[in-house]
Amino acid sequence: MALFGPPNIGKLEDRRDVAGLVKALGYHKNPDIRKAAVRALGAVAHPAAFDPLVALLKDESPAIRGLAIEALGRLGDARAVPILVHRIRKQGADAARPELAALKQIGLPALEPLLALMQKKIEDTKLPSAVMDFAHGIDDPQVISSLLSLFPLKNRALIAPVADGLARLGNTRAAAPLAEILLSGPDEDWAVPVAEALQSLGWRPQNSAEEAALNLARRQWGRLAEIGGPAVDILIPILSRGRGENIFKAVEILGGIGDERAVEPLTALLQHKKSDIAVASALALGAIRSDRAAEPLFQAAVDSPHAEVRTAAEKALIRLGKSAVTALILQLNSGDPEERRLAVRTLGRIGDDRAAPPLAAARDDHALHPDLLFALDGLGWRPSDPAEEIEFCLTVGRFDRLTEIGDPAVEPLISAFDRFPDHHQDINDTLHAITGQAFGTPDQWRVWRDIRKRDSEE
Repeated sequence: MALFGPPNIGKLEDRRDVAGLVKALGYHKNPDIRKAAVRALGAVAHPAAFDPLVALLKDESPAIRGLAIEALGRLGDARAVPILVHRIRKQGADAARPELAALKQIGLPALEPLLALMQKKIEDTKLPSAVMDFAHGIDDPQVISSLLSLFPLKNRALIAPVADGLARLGNTRAAAPLAEILLSGPDEDWAVPVAEALQSLGWRPQNSAEEAALNLARRQWGRLAEIGGPAVDILIPILSRGRGENIFKAVEILGGIGDERAVEPLTALLQHKKSDIAVASALALGAIRSDRAAEPLFQAAVDSPHAEVRTAAEKALIRLGKSAVTALILQLNSGDPEERRLAVRTLGRIGDDRAAPPLAAARDDHALHPDLLFALDGLGWRPSDPAEEIEFCLTVGRFDRLTEIGDPAVEPLISAFDRFPDHHQDINDTLHAITGQAFGTPDQWRVWRDIRKRDSEE
């Protein structure tokens, strides 16, 4: 070699001549020699190389900077950890792959700083997975302890990658905190990888609540219905924080389970912006049959802007049956005619005897006719006044009773032709049964009536 020729990197490396290699870093005539010198410093892995390598992190050459990072990893000096972690924080995990690779060579001393960075730099969505990859590559029992120390995880975005990392480590100590996380939000997206991690660790539910949480995470809706009451507390939070499809499923299952703990959360959904969820909630409340659902269902049946919700709420009130009667009777005194009519219709369909007296007392409210009279008829109520009984039977179509009443019903029946055009045949048949006369049209009956009236007057 010439006296002032290029340095022989191979010989310098063989002699572990750190000073010579550091000096070769200044040989700017040939970039390849500089690169070879950086690699050699990493291979020599002498502590004296640390400071020169750190200085190269500010080199103008990207290639030199990259090789310096790699060499720091091979050096294995823990003093490099904060420097490399700082670069990851500045650049982000995706751009700082060389730094992460170097830290993996350094090993355990880098774990806690990386975990701390992962919890602070929440905007870097790729960092958690990168840190878990790093942790998986370290063969040290301290790793599982460090990961478990993260619990409870305040940042929910970390749950899925940490669960995956714990599953890959395969240590059963992770099962308990993962199960606790699962119970806290089995409907969340991150619950799926948590359930998978628990399964890979051989975990099995220890009680009905854990079984419900696991099945919810897996979206095993049918199994949740089978679990029944213990699943209620797991399902109720979905009603306020879940997605549309999950809310709908939870509503259906809660209705099928029939537990009154779901009444208030379900009533809150009667005004849901999605009418299908409001309809499902109304029907679920009807299935639960709690008197606490009567008032909100009644208001939904009156006030909902969606016809299908109003219809479902009315059906639910009917299904509530006896549980709805007291609330419906109170609505007979409402100042809103539509509310009174709804109360009358529903009480009639329910058929509870307690409704007969208040319904009978409302007979003078003609805004409620004919629904009120049909409701009373369904309850078996009959007027005591003969004239009122005839009008009652005409309205509800009890023509058999009008036949029994006989002649006093003839004049009201003939007058009813105009009021009940759909019942002309029934009226005609009843008049024939009472009088023995056989006329085919209302006009013929009216002529007969007038003649009979004149004859009676003479």
